[in-house]
Amino acid sequence: MASTAHLGRQLTIACLVLLLVSLTAIAGCGEEASVEQADDDRELRTTPGRLDMRDAVSAFEVSVMASQDSYPEGSDVVLIATGHDWPDALGGSALAGVLGGPILFASTNTLPAIVADEIERLGATRAVVLGGDAALGLNIDDELRRLGLSVERIAGAGRYETAERVARRVIEVLGDDYDGTAFVATGGSYADAVAVAPVAAARGWPVYLAHPTGGIVTYSENAYDGVESTIVLGGVNAVHAGAEAHLRNDFSVLRIAGQNRYHTSVMIAEYGIEEAGLSWARLGMATGEDFPDALAGGVLQGRIGGVMLLTNPDVLDAHTSAALDVYGDQIVDVTFFGGADAISQEVRAAVMQALE
Repeated sequence: MASTAHLGRQLTIACLVLLLVSLTAIAGCGEEASVEQADDDRELRTTPGRLDMRDAVSAFEVSVMASQDSYPEGSDVVLIATGHDWPDALGGSALAGVLGGPILFASTNTLPAIVADEIERLGATRAVVLGGDAALGLNIDDELRRLGLSVERIAGAGRYETAERVARRVIEVLGDDYDGTAFVATGGSYADAVAVAPVAAARGWPVYLAHPTGGIVTYSENAYDGVESTIVLGGVNAVHAGAEAHLRNDFSVLRIAGQNRYHTSVMIAEYGIEEAGLSWARLGMATGEDFPDALAGGVLQGRIGGVMLLTNPDVLDAHTSAALDVYGDQIVDVTFFGGADAISQEVRAAVMQALE
């Protein structure tokens, strides 16, 4: 359980989809619940003024709420990704971090009204669309222009070239401020890439994708220009040993790999704290069974310097639970990204219990 050395502190529970859902399992948004324990007057409460989005059902709602919390005063730029599939969106967290704007999701051929409204609230003047027209139709560009935005589209022939081009854009934006660190994640799944989203967004470390069997494939001579060290995410079933050996020909390589995606997310969080300046204080949690919540929420987490843990929607993973037990005394608030289908009330209650 969390150390009693901090039992006098307040634990603010964020209540959203995203924003601020009470960890108490019975306390609703806007209510305050006190947990009385021996020698413990810590108050578990919701943060006033936040919306309870536990019933949110779409990626669009999650991305909008994350945007509102990340940029309450607005932003000049927005990134647009498909809310229906993950490959083209995975590198967006680092680019959102360096450009200073949120990731908002769209349907393949339609910009949802809730997203258009958020773009107007932000006062954005430019949009960066991630992926080709199979992911997001060209009429999305037209809708954005009708809202008064200039549009830049970053797309390759497939997910690997798109990721490479997004990574190059990150390095280009940073220029001399880029420190040479990059992530390499599998292009065969999304979990490791979304778990690292807060770190990528906070530090501007681009995310390249490796083919599960083909390894490292580059589409331009300058694909990795400026990169000096790489951090491979996941085990050899995700990024195989041949890909790591290929990287070692040119860069230093560190591999972060756990026993499953949840364990890996814990190890990524630990790395983000130890090496990237993030902290446990403002923890984010998202489902490990889908990508949008963790990706959009990762930008918010990076902006506030917090890490992200993934969980099974219905059962708190043992590795995640163990991390809460070890680091609970450092956690000040928790944001659940996603509605009840993404993270069940039972899991939220288990988190609360682990932090008592």
